[in-house]
Amino acid sequence: MKNVLLLCVMLISSLYAQQTNLKSAFVTANLGVYDVAQSQFDQVYNSNIGFLPGISLGLPISTRTYFYCKASYFSKDGVPEAYELELQNGKSVIVSEGREGTAKFREWLFNAGLLYNIFLSEEYTLGINGGISFVNFYEEKEGPAGSYSVISTGGGFLGFFGGVSLERNFDSSPFSIVGEVQYNLSRVDIQSFVGALQSFTSNYGGLDINLGGRFYFNERRTQ
Repeated sequence: MKNVLLLCVMLISSLYAQQTNLKSAFVTANLGVYDVAQSQFDQVYNSNIGFLPGISLGLPISTRTYFYCKASYFSKDGVPEAYELELQNGKSVIVSEGREGTAKFREWLFNAGLLYNIFLSEEYTLGINGGISFVNFYEEKEGPAGSYSVISTGGGFLGFFGGVSLERNFDSSPFSIVGEVQYNLSRVDIQSFVGALQSFTSNYGGLDINLGGRFYFNERRTQ
């Protein structure tokens, strides 16, 4: 997945060098919360919600349209479920259940697509973004005193993303503040088709709500 981000950076650098007549490229650093759509995730990690830091890059294709690339990181720690089984009438039956040991979940999300700006005023810009998503994840569940360890890893084409943003501009300053709501849609039919490291058995998409600071490397249009 690092190659995906590197490709975005190389593409932005290459295109920007050829389009100096357009308004400026930008970089955004943001922090938000992510509500992962994976079912029963909260049974191990107490909540589906966690912090999601990220960074995005934009290269102007026109005065309103940008090539958009974003990388975000989601992590949670929890306690796995544990079951005690008994053989009854030739079948395994759960006789008790609880939570013990440690669990950790790590996920990189990569989005690549387009951003289209609608200039509401000199102070505010509405953005609409969308494109394709990639994921790289790692999950480890370990029993007490290292009694067992289960590791799941994978990565590949996740599906699609879409979102809206509201940007607050400050006169001729190269800095602005951006609030964004974005959803990463994980499609089961695509997951089974794509040759990832392993087949996805869970939904790794979710809702991202974040706030960040954006820096433009040169003048940009605000109306």
